[in-house]
Parts: sequence; structure tokens; C-alpha cells
Amino acid sequence: MWGNKAGPQIPQPIAVVKKKGYYRPSRHTSDVDDTGALSFVGHDNMPTPPDHFTKEQADIWTRELMHIGKVYGWVGFVDLPMFEQWCLTYDACNKLEDICANEQRVEYTEKGRVVNPIFKELREEKKLLTKLSAEFGLTPSSRRSVMLANKPEEKEEKPKYKL
Repeated sequence: MWGNKAGPQIPQPIAVVKKKGYYRPSRHTSDVDDTGALSFVGHDNMPTPPDHFTKEQADIWTRELMHIGKVYGWVGFVDLPMFEQWCLTYDACNKLEDICANEQRVEYTEKGRVVNPIFKELREEKKLLTKLSAEFGLTPSSRRSVMLANKPEEKEEKPKYKL
């Protein structure tokens, strides 16, 4: 009656299936970009950071895209404006954490306990960073649901005539 039947199988990203060695094009399709119209970030086509970025923000951009670009189809060029916001938020969290390291979290006044506003700002930035990270599959729970595009197969040109 109860048996050993497992629940529904969650499809794994195509890159993972290929690494494990049981990829089958007929079974493992990607609905992310079947048309091939999207361009994806990769080591061979790494975008430069926006001009208005500081050195720290540009370093975040480059470092993270180098890691993300290892897997084809993770981030498309169409996603870069949102990734720009992720980098700005990540940098803001780093700067706020540096400020908070030298601040007192709670002050006691005659009106009672008062939380330092800089800690409230840090909390809000971290919430935003968590949401943006989930959009890009940069959290452990969101990474499992990332749908990757299939890398286009490079076709070898066959000679038209036999030599």
C-alpha cells in the first residue's frame, strides 16, 4: 500500500546532468531559450563593469561574473541591469557592515531602548541582497530551481567534396 515510491523528481540543471554523465538531449531540454536568441555571459564573452561603478563595485562585478560564467546559461546579457543592482547592494552591505563594526547597536536613553538607525539600514540592505541573490540562484535553496539554457552545439563543417 505505501511502498517505496519516491515523490516527484525535481529536474536537475542540464549542466549538472552533463557533469554526471547521463545527459540525453531528448529528455533534458531547456525551456529557457529554445530559440537561441539570448546571449549568455561566459568566459569567452565577459561584459565589462558599468562606467559609474567604483573600483570595489567593479571588482565585485568581475569576480562574481567569473564564477557565474563558468556555467553556460546562468546569466544572460538581458539580466545584467538586475545584476548591476545586485552588485550595488552587495557593496552597500559591505560598507554598512564596516560602519556597524565601530557602532553601538542599541543605545539607552531616558525614553528607553533605541536601535541605531545604521543597523536598521543594514538589515534592509541585507533583505534586498537576499531577494536579489535568490533571483540569480545565488542561495542554496534557489540554486536547485535554476533552469539553464542548453549551450548551442558547435557544428563541424564537413567538406563538400571528398579529397
